[in-house]
Amino acid sequence: MGRFYTVSQLYCPEGIERFCEYMKKAGYVTCEADYSQKDYTLLTSENCPWITVWSESYGSGEGNAVEDTEWLAKIMNTHSVNIICADSDFVVMQLFGSDGNIADTIFLGRPEPEDSLKEPDWSLWEQFFAEGVSREQFSEKLRADTVFVEEALSDLAPLIRMDREAVLFDPEFDKDKENITRLYFRRADAPVKKKITVNSAFVKVYGDGLAPHGFIRLKKTKRPVFARLVHGDILHLITYQKMSSGVRGHKSILPVGGVFSLYRRKLGIDEDFFMNAHGLLDTDLQYFCDDYSEERGKSYEPIEYFMLSVIGHYAAKWGHTAESYMKFQRSFEHAFRRCIVDYRINAEDSELTVKDMETAFSVCERIMIPALDRLVTPEACIRYLKKRFRCYLADLDEYLTNDSFNSSEGLFSIVYNDRELNSPKSDEARDKILNTPELLERALAEAEKVKNMNLEILRSHGLEVSE
Repeated sequence: MGRFYTVSQLYCPEGIERFCEYMKKAGYVTCEADYSQKDYTLLTSENCPWITVWSESYGSGEGNAVEDTEWLAKIMNTHSVNIICADSDFVVMQLFGSDGNIADTIFLGRPEPEDSLKEPDWSLWEQFFAEGVSREQFSEKLRADTVFVEEALSDLAPLIRMDREAVLFDPEFDKDKENITRLYFRRADAPVKKKITVNSAFVKVYGDGLAPHGFIRLKKTKRPVFARLVHGDILHLITYQKMSSGVRGHKSILPVGGVFSLYRRKLGIDEDFFMNAHGLLDTDLQYFCDDYSEERGKSYEPIEYFMLSVIGHYAAKWGHTAESYMKFQRSFEHAFRRCIVDYRINAEDSELTVKDMETAFSVCERIMIPALDRLVTPEACIRYLKKRFRCYLADLDEYLTNDSFNSSEGLFSIVYNDRELNSPKSDEARDKILNTPELLERALAEAEKVKNMNLEILRSHGLEVSE
């Protein structure tokens, strides 16, 4: 699957100070995040007249980004370009004039044929050409045939003096880049009122709700992560991923839960959690859906009523009733699955922010926590992790030295002498280790070493663990 993202380029050779001056003229002053009405992440590049602009209100090409890009062009009396990447297949570049209107649109990749053949308005684009660039060179890059359109976009960018990396900016993975400035603004004439952010609402609602289940919030993580250790060597994690919203005034999150053993060589807690997502429960919460299928036809009305209430709450954000949304999604189950893939949280009204988050947590409490509660013994965890293809093994020397096995749970199955079928290659490697005393001794020593290392990592994140 390719990338979906939206980012803007603002022509502002004077830099960020000038950006702030224009925002002030438009009636906005800088403030702390908790009081903000607009947020911007700005990336500047050396010898580049364009500022890369991204906001949490932007999504994968929805109206918020387009309207904000045209608004910035208008208040700053300059040009801006909104870049929309669709599944790495094609890119739409909308050029806005200083009047805030779309002046021209060009395409890279494979959109509809009539769009891809459209010539740029040269009178508009040539003013940004780098020295020595010709129309022919620009057209050649515009029509380049690449597997991933991001490659073509990166090659096109320098021709109009944009930074080739900045046009691919992704705040989720580029947050630690140099030359990034985060700014928050509120209207100067608006009352100063602290708001509850989506992140703080998650920390509060999930923190209070998960505490009775033995979860604590880990320290020093890039996003809020709640954890509990069971059986001394099984780790349960709950956190969230930011999603694109599509509903004005809302932000979307995807709450996820995961199960990991302490015999993985790399937990990845202090890295980006979703780059290390092996072991995560499916986003449609497969355990619950499996149970629902097994229990259908029995006395299941309380759960169905709960599911219906969740469908109604989130369908309303799209202008649907629960009934119309179920008809649109063609089934009761599928409508519920769609509603829990991500949650649209009101980001403008603090009371509604908390209410939306409470609804999200109700699903977590009724579905995700019971799913994790079933994964509290080594036997249950190993069965689950095998279904997710996480217990793979290889020749012991290769397993212990090859980084591709860093996230494998193979040692977990060795520690508990698990001999159930996995895959032919893994089963062969496992049997060789279990049946060879020298190899088994080495594997168990490595497992104990890795476990102690991971216990120290958990302690560094504030999780109290005993020896």
